[in-house]
Amino acid sequence: MWYDIHMDTFEPMTGSSYIELPEKLRNKHAIINVKNTDDHECFKWAITSAVRKQKTHPEMRNKLMRKDAKQFDWTGISFPTPFNQIKIFEKNNPGYEIWIFSWKNDKVYPIRPGKDNPKTKLYLLYLKNEETKHYCWIKDIDKLCFSQANKHANKKHLCRRCVRFMHSKKTLDEHRAILFWRS
Repeated sequence: MWYDIHMDTFEPMTGSSYIELPEKLRNKHAIINVKNTDDHECFKWAITSAVRKQKTHPEMRNKLMRKDAKQFDWTGISFPTPFNQIKIFEKNNPGYEIWIFSWKNDKVYPIRPGKDNPKTKLYLLYLKNEETKHYCWIKDIDKLCFSQANKHANKKHLCRRCVRFMHSKKTLDEHRAILFWRS
């Protein structure tokens, strides 16, 4: 019996520097994409913009945003930030739970769902191109995912864990109970 072994280099998923949002995402007005063209701290700026909620030009870093970033404990976090350090951030900052989503072929999908604990949930979008990987804050996950729903349904309730819409709150609660029972 013969086996073929194929090896590839391991590249851990990390965020790094600024990426312009694709037009389809930009037009949804659901994402804050902080312009960090001079550093690799997009994870820090995405988190800070989520908590700070700056009214005018939330995508711009300024002195207040830099000051607000100091309210978090960044011990053990490197920049660019790999996925495996997000749990370090959550441990250092116990009131927060980070959920990571990505976007491909006009679909949003979860790549690091949270445990749905009663904490402050921060939804981040992870984008990448040939050179760069980047985190952005999702300020409205429902608006971002709405186009994936059945166009004929009236009211939609989003399961953030699998990015599926349910027709009623009861159906969503039953669906979530099954999901969390399995995990």
